[in-house]
Amino acid sequence: RNPRLDYAYTYGMKFNGFGYEFHKLEFDIADRYFFGFFGFLDLKILGGKIWGDVPYPLLLNHQGNDSYYFDNQSFNLMNPFEFASDQYVSVMLKYNFNGLISNRLPLFKRLKIRSFVFANGIYGTLNSSHENIILLPDGLSSLNEPYLETGFGFDNIFKLIRLDFIWRITNINSPQVQKFGVTFDIVPSF
Repeated sequence: RNPRLDYAYTYGMKFNGFGYEFHKLEFDIADRYFFGFFGFLDLKILGGKIWGDVPYPLLLNHQGNDSYYFDNQSFNLMNPFEFASDQYVSVMLKYNFNGLISNRLPLFKRLKIRSFVFANGIYGTLNSSHENIILLPDGLSSLNEPYLETGFGFDNIFKLIRLDFIWRITNINSPQVQKFGVTFDIVPSF
């Protein structure tokens, strides 16, 4: 009934001249909105900020996923350690039609397969002062433009499997990125 709020605060301090002094604040707000017969919307907003200069392992490294297994906490077409920020905001949306479309198809209705659409995006910035401590490794960079991915999927397949079809919309100029992917998840429903 109420949104869920999670937050974390980290203070880094120097000890005997070693380490880095910084403040890190991260938050996560999640909520579900019901639309009766028309389904429901899951909304997740994440954000974070770092005050102070830190090396790249202490930055806000955005979660990528390079497997075929779906991860609802990450960006599934972003490579791990592809982007880092010292401040960011992210939105993850999933609209579940709750049978509104799939109940019109006889086989889908009989198997109780549900359809959904989703979109994930992130915008972040990275101050160049962090690279004065240590250079970013090859493949890790700041977000030059917002990262967006979108797709659709089916869940409750055999009351066990979720299947997602995902398109990467932005940051597609590098040859190492995957522009389309299919992922699955094991989600038992009783």
